[in-house]
Amino acid sequence: RLGVIDEAMGAAIVLVAIVTVTVAPLIFVRLAPGRGAARARTIVIAGAGELGLRVAKKLLAHHEPVVIIDFEGDPITRAREHGFETFQANLNRSGDDAASLLQSARALVSTFDDVELSYRVCELAKRRHDIEQVVAHVADPKELPRFEYLGVTATNSMIDRTALLVLLVRSPTLDALLSRGDEDKGICEVVVRNPDHVGKRLRQIALPGDVLALAVRRDEDFLVPHGDTRLNLNDRLTLAGSVDDIRQAEEMFATR
Repeated sequence: RLGVIDEAMGAAIVLVAIVTVTVAPLIFVRLAPGRGAARARTIVIAGAGELGLRVAKKLLAHHEPVVIIDFEGDPITRAREHGFETFQANLNRSGDDAASLLQSARALVSTFDDVELSYRVCELAKRRHDIEQVVAHVADPKELPRFEYLGVTATNSMIDRTALLVLLVRSPTLDALLSRGDEDKGICEVVVRNPDHVGKRLRQIALPGDVLALAVRRDEDFLVPHGDTRLNLNDRLTLAGSVDDIRQAEEMFATR
């Protein structure tokens, strides 16, 4: 009205304002820490052998940040040549040289065939660095109780193979998710921490895309969910669906 700004300048200011209010919230959501911060913490793969490389490849396909840790030698060199991020450390010692990596890890997977070495790595992760989620491949089934007493999720190919074969016979469709390497689909466990969803029935929660709730782990109880299942704080919800939709679900159930 004062005539200080001409028509062209006025249109430019309006355009800048529209772009700002449209784009700025999107940029903020992508850059601001909080909802996605916990998920960005590294998963450490202990062992650069064939199993370790396969596990790392699968996790990277699901957009998980992964670092492979092992001794100096051919395995760690081969992992680097395959493009994996690696960390060289003497895992037979106290682990001081790997302390910074383990302190920032949200999970550790031990893939060593040497049971004693694997146990030392898991003990270091659980008792010294307090990593909540530790998973180990245990070659000798007789050693499973020792790992489980430590609080490690231990697997053995002989025992697990039997259970897997029975599962696939009864549910053939699971083969695509569990063993065929469909990188676009996956199964993931998320922790319910967002108070907006606590106390709600599953039918009241709009899960992203094609995500399906398969199970609820509540303390020591394992529940098969249905539409009327109410979620509690810290419930562990097993979800299946496309990788991108599961990532959205993880953010949805994370702390606000």
